[in-house]
Amino acid sequence: GHAGSTLADTMIVASVDPETKDVAMLSLPRDLYVPIPKNGKNKINAAHAFGEMQKTGEGPNIAKEVVGEVLDIPVHNYVRVDFTGFKKAVDVLGGVTIDVATPLSDSEYPCEKDERKACGFSVKAGTQLMNGATALKYARCRKGNCGNDFGRAARQQEVLMAMREKALQMSTLTNPAKLAGIIDTIGSHVRTDLSTEELTRLAEILKDVKSETVRSKVIDGEEEKLVQVANIAGASVVIPAGGEGKFGPIQDFAHSLFFDRHLVEENIPVTVVNASTKPLVFAALVERLKGYRYNIVGVEQAQSQTQSELIDGTAGKGKYTRRYLEARYAVAAKEDASRGEGIILVVGDDTVTKTGDR
Repeated sequence: GHAGSTLADTMIVASVDPETKDVAMLSLPRDLYVPIPKNGKNKINAAHAFGEMQKTGEGPNIAKEVVGEVLDIPVHNYVRVDFTGFKKAVDVLGGVTIDVATPLSDSEYPCEKDERKACGFSVKAGTQLMNGATALKYARCRKGNCGNDFGRAARQQEVLMAMREKALQMSTLTNPAKLAGIIDTIGSHVRTDLSTEELTRLAEILKDVKSETVRSKVIDGEEEKLVQVANIAGASVVIPAGGEGKFGPIQDFAHSLFFDRHLVEENIPVTVVNASTKPLVFAALVERLKGYRYNIVGVEQAQSQTQSELIDGTAGKGKYTRRYLEARYAVAAKEDASRGEGIILVVGDDTVTKTGDR
């Protein structure tokens, strides 16, 4: 009901491991300047809007694709909630308790019934029980001393965790009927490609997650120093710290946050051999593998060759490491224990040409 209503106001990527109960959250700046399929380059929050312009309901799928490309990770599912749905979800929980670290005031915060006008928002420091409307303002404000988009991203994760805690107190996550009731209350204000069974399973997993173990990060230019503000064609946007389109460090950061536990548990020694003619691209490839938590034990140089190779000497002990490397570099592994008990990746020109310097 306001201008730009199909733009994604907030984008958070979450990872949940059903076995270890490992959970991580990463907030993306909504002004991050990225390529969007069939629409050139724009702010990442426009990906959803362009998808909706193509076909109603297509927004989340385009957003998944764009976010997955930017972070270089697979995005399997989505949950989309609008402002009304967010407020209703908080209210049906009876409000959420937030420990406000410092007083916040945003004189430019838009009016609820007419977002073209400013009605302002302020909240005192200390423990506050917030209803849906107040929680939304707390999560949205970004002017005054509310900070910028990076600061509010951290508050949004804080509100989500507070909602989870309240849901646990009310046994909502352990009661399918209560969970279904919340979904019914929110109604058309939420859309997801998770089935009812998957949502129930997700709630079952999340009830056992300890809040203090959840890893929460923000792609920002202050603490993580991953991005910077720039002006492109007269518009204020956010670009990677290394320059427009240089998403490598952001991807490495995402990989380190959303690591695959199978790789960590196997801990197979991997030696990477440069047989390409592009040393700088090869060096970036090695750093990316380290970011994924591959156990890189050696980096060697060899005579140049076109085709890459993958040599597996683990006798079946490194099935996940092998499978992931095969898929990433489109190369079939050869079993050969004569060169050691680990895995050797020989990087040829075919690989560095395909991967480029992302």
